[in-house]
Order: sequence, then structure tokens, then C-alpha cells
Amino acid sequence: MKGEFCMSDQHTLNGNVLSAPALRLLQERNAADQRAVASVRQAAAQLCTQADEYGLPSDPAARSVYLSLAETCFALQYRTACASELLCYEAGAERPDAAADLCRMLRHFVNQADLLTDGALQIGTCEIPHGLYALLPPERLRFVLLHLLMSALAEQPDANTMDLTAECVQNDLRLELVLRHDPEAETLPRKEIFPAEDGLLLPDAPELLTERFCACYDVRILRQSAAEKSACVLTLPAARAQNPLVKVSSDSAEFHDDTLFSAFLSQQFPTERLLTALAELS
Repeated sequence: MKGEFCMSDQHTLNGNVLSAPALRLLQERNAADQRAVASVRQAAAQLCTQADEYGLPSDPAARSVYLSLAETCFALQYRTACASELLCYEAGAERPDAAADLCRMLRHFVNQADLLTDGALQIGTCEIPHGLYALLPPERLRFVLLHLLMSALAEQPDANTMDLTAECVQNDLRLELVLRHDPEAETLPRKEIFPAEDGLLLPDAPELLTERFCACYDVRILRQSAAEKSACVLTLPAARAQNPLVKVSSDSAEFHDDTLFSAFLSQQFPTERLLTALAELS
């Protein structure tokens, strides 16, 4: 059993963690990484003069270089995602006045896990009802769920099935994310853990961001691991009926941007599989 995060244990994380010089360095590094992503994409595009149905170079040599550039791009995108998330907290991540329904975000999270892994991660139980209102930005929760998903995948190399359930228990919302091995489901090979944290200003940034999420939004996370199963249970305050509600469109660009998800998944799943899955979604 792993530790539990709660607000009382992490109260010091409500303030700024980085010093002013470190904050400036993070901003400069993040801007440089974003420019590097654009440059790498431009270089990769020049290799696609002759492409297959998935937009990958037909020539074997060009394909190899293209996949290497794509992997570099995923690593840079992972770094910029962590840096951007940390900058949000440093700017002051306050609890919003209006409650958001987490249903759409959670369902899209499950769909992305299913489609972007291209069959490597089956979806088992998915129980996400409507009316899951909470006083927190859905994008903050999505980042934490991605970190928890990748941590569980690293602990369970044979896991091939994901379960996600959500329910309202009294005054709390309870989310449970489970990674497990299903002997009846196909187990596709994953690559060795990708060193995506190389070059991060804070090597433990995803864990730090999870702690700050818990501190800012009064969330508790309990993580448990067994032989062929890892489970993460998040408990967060449910919004009250008198709280104003904010509507989130399922057609918004944020829900259809697979950049963040693919950057995280690149730590565990082969680059070519991610690229073909992204091509099928476009």
C-alpha cells in the first residue's frame, strides 16, 4: 500500500514552491522546449515526401529517422506539459466559483486510453454517471489521472486492462482507477520505460504536481498495488447544489487535443503505435 495525500499533510504546497530565479528558468526552458517541438515537427515533416496510409515515411531509413524525431517530440511535449502545469500552480491555482461536471472529461479520458494505445490497453469496467460536479478545473484532474495511470503501468508491466469508476458518496466524489492483467485479453508488448523526466527542471515534477493538486482542491489519493493489479482511489469534495455550474462543451478543442495524452503514453507504448493511432483519429 502506498501513501495517501491529503490537504492537512501538504498545506505548505498552497504557496509558491519555486524561487523567483527558478521560476524564470522554468519559463525560459518551457518556451525553448516549445520552440524545439516546432522545429522537430518541421524536420520530421520533410521526411514524408512518400508516406503510407498513416502518414509515416515509406522508405525504411527515413521511417527510422522519423520515429526517432517523433520520440524526441513526445519527450519535449511531456516536459512542456509538466512545466506548464507547474506554472499554473505557481500563478495561483484557486478553487473556481463555479462547479464543473467531470463526466465528459472522464469519459473522454477512457476513450483516449482505449484509442491511443491501439488495443494495448483494453477498457474493462467503465461506470461514469452524469452529475459529477466538483469545484476544480477538469484539466487539473486530467493531468493527475494521467500521472497515476503511467505510474500504475510502470508497476504492472503485464497490465492490459483499465477500469474507471466514479460515484458520489455522501458529500464526496469517489474515483477509482484500476490497472490489471486480464488473462483473456491480448497482452501487447510495451517498450522499456522511456526516460521522459530527463531534462525536467524538477525530476519529481509529476509527483509534486499531484501533491499540489491535493493541497489546492482538498483531494485525497490512496494508491494500492498487488501482484497483478494497481488501484488508485481519489476522494474529492462534491460541489453543493447551490454552487453555480459551468458547462463544458464536448466539442471544445481541449477535449479533442491528444497531445497531452500521447506525450504521457509515449513513456510506455511504442512510438509507431501511437502515431498510427493518432493518424486514425485525425
